[in-house]
Amino acid sequence: MKKGIKIITAILLFFLLASMLCGCSRVSFEGKWKTTVNIQKRISADLDISAKKGTGKFAGKFEYPLSIDLFFVFDSDNVYTCYPDEKKFKKDFDLMAEEYISFVMEAMYKYAESKGLTRMQTDEAITADSTMSLKEKVTKDMAMDEYYEELITGFTHSQPQRAIIKGDKFFFTDKNGNPTEYETFTINKDTLTFTGKYDTNDRLLEDDINIYPKIFVKQPE
Repeated sequence: MKKGIKIITAILLFFLLASMLCGCSRVSFEGKWKTTVNIQKRISADLDISAKKGTGKFAGKFEYPLSIDLFFVFDSDNVYTCYPDEKKFKKDFDLMAEEYISFVMEAMYKYAESKGLTRMQTDEAITADSTMSLKEKVTKDMAMDEYYEELITGFTHSQPQRAIIKGDKFFFTDKNGNPTEYETFTINKDTLTFTGKYDTNDRLLEDDINIYPKIFVKQPE
């Protein structure tokens, strides 16, 4: 009888220990995390006018160091939302937009000069054709406000999304909860580092936004 009790006790202790170990091995990113994404390469590609007829050959590559701060908020089940620091990004974006407008104007002036027009004559020709100055016309044509909204929308995920964590892999999922791709990561206390992005066949993925390592810092509550 005592032997049976000992066996039952041992089994209970085994399952208790197993459940404790399983609980400890489960990775949860619960909380608010901040990361800064460098989007300089994307900006440069999106705003490239070098192929534009006429002015294109007078425009070099537009380079501007622009980044965006993102906040990811996870619940205990690793369901998350993402939003940017819009106030800071709008200020940084507006400064970039001013530089870009000047960049485009310079290319247009150089094109006009190649046709024998001075900068003053170019300004006069623009205002004679419309009520706008060259700067106003370029600003309207470049539609920078629309571009800003496009960027903000792309970095905002208000609809909760579920992440699946398996070992050192952070799987993104589609609307049906199926894994679509994953990022490898390491976590050390309040620092979460993503080290690479792969498809479900373990092939490395590269793009103009995800520059690794990506470092997330947990924010105080």
